[in-house]
Amino acid sequence: MRIGVIDLGTNSIRFEIHEWVRPGFLKCFFRKKVMVRLGQDVYKTSQLQVEAMKRTEDAIVQFKRESSKLNVASIVGAATSAVRDAKNGKFFIKSLKDSTGISLKVISGIDEARLILKGIRSFEPLATGVFSFVDIGGGSTEIGVARDEQIFHLESYPLGAARFAQMIDAYPPDANRLFEIRRQVRKVLGENVGFKEWPKVDFILGASGTVKALMKIMKATGEGRKIPRKALAVLVTDMSKFSLAEMAKIPGMEEERVDLILPGAIILEEAMDFLGAKKVFRTKFALREGILQEELERLQLASSRYELEEVEGMTRV
Repeated sequence: MRIGVIDLGTNSIRFEIHEWVRPGFLKCFFRKKVMVRLGQDVYKTSQLQVEAMKRTEDAIVQFKRESSKLNVASIVGAATSAVRDAKNGKFFIKSLKDSTGISLKVISGIDEARLILKGIRSFEPLATGVFSFVDIGGGSTEIGVARDEQIFHLESYPLGAARFAQMIDAYPPDANRLFEIRRQVRKVLGENVGFKEWPKVDFILGASGTVKALMKIMKATGEGRKIPRKALAVLVTDMSKFSLAEMAKIPGMEEERVDLILPGAIILEEAMDFLGAKKVFRTKFALREGILQEELERLQLASSRYELEEVEGMTRV
């Protein structure tokens, strides 16, 4: 059986096709990401923009074509912060269903956090004992601390790379704007009653494009396969002084994230401070895998933990 999974975020839309082979074993043989920037200006206007909705619809039409070619039995998916925060979000999801036949569920922040945790637990080998995750999206950030099947804390916060990028109108950024971003992050995290009582962790499993992009920079600058807290602080200080052109020249920088990387890095830096973490390791597993696992459970095909194989020569865009 082949299952398609769509993750419609604030910055990008991602689509994967997985084949259920047997209990405990899946194959992923198609993966595509399109930076549709659905959240363009949404945190300023509370409205999804016409051009952003058109980019997203075009991407989903492409996904449906690929699904037909590859005999996908079902497509499941979720829309997150940009859609749930926009006044015309529900209208857009209905319009998508009418035009493409694909129904996406608009999930709440806490449901997004729950599914991210489910995806990490089901697929990530490092998710053993007490572990923490941070998933920095375009419009929200999900944070959790768990041990095996026990959840200590699980939250979703209105903190996102695109949300804060829309507060920066020039580069190098005005110092007062950056101070305000950091103040807002600290205020939102600090308002969570009992946050400082969360178990402290040595490291964080970092999901999302922000962590992936920061990891590339760390690798290019010799830090290896982790993001150390001290190195992240140095990078944030340096980026705070750069123009966009200078930012683009940072070794390992992803061109599509030049305007998002600084606010995303600030959120990660503050999250590390609150959790007491000294380093971040990237996990490839998050919301999409949680959606997939839930669909497998619905179909009564799920195992408690899966091995996920990427087929050699897999289509990857």
